[in-house]
Amino acid sequence: MNRDPGIYVDHMLEAIANIELDTAGYDFERFRKDRRVRQLVERNLEIVSEASRRLPQASKDA
Repeated sequence: MNRDPGIYVDHMLEAIANIELDTAGYDFERFRKDRRVRQLVERNLEIVSEASRRLPQASKDA
């Protein structure tokens, strides 16, 4: 079953928004010291990566 590529784009955009919210007000030192926030960011980056791999090549090329 082929899924609408927009679903994967939505997942990516949601994960990016989560990263922005989770790191709002953080500088690098504060981020580096906060294990929980680093893990939240890492998880959302995994979501972006996984969703991007599922995009059809035609969508990536566009």
